[in-house]
Amino acid sequence: MKAFIICVIVVLVFAACTKTDIQPASKITSANSTDNLSVIKTHTNYITAHLWKYQGWYFHYVDQQHKGDPQYIRGALDNLVDLNINRYRFRKNGTYIETQGQYRFPGTWYFTDSTATLFVLKHDDGLRDNDSLIFVDNNHFNYITFTHYHNTIYTELIRVP
Repeated sequence: MKAFIICVIVVLVFAACTKTDIQPASKITSANSTDNLSVIKTHTNYITAHLWKYQGWYFHYVDQQHKGDPQYIRGALDNLVDLNINRYRFRKNGTYIETQGQYRFPGTWYFTDSTATLFVLKHDDGLRDNDSLIFVDNNHFNYITFTHYHNTIYTELIRVP
């Protein structure tokens, strides 16, 4: 009986540890095998065309209506972190640089799927972010980062004019 109760508890714990509360991207172009390269090229062109800055940064993302707990919102007075001076420059050669004032943090980036929705930011300091594109256009670059259970980070970047 004791073993049965332990088995039930283990099953319930594993059943509770799913990411079913995370909604898939709804504004991403799906691609079949004939236009995969076009989608990758379009997303790459958007991402590499501009310098980007933070508009918002949230913990515990669920979906676009429930972005999570704001850590930073541009213009807010009560931010938990200050990302006002941070900038990202992505290049078509697969490198990027994040700047924070005079500090520079280089790395590499690349798509990991044929529809250009999953990508990796590999920081030169050894850290690696596995990200999922939510929306990208000429003025917005929004993605989520899976860190650990119930701490998916939502990042909103906007074009620097």
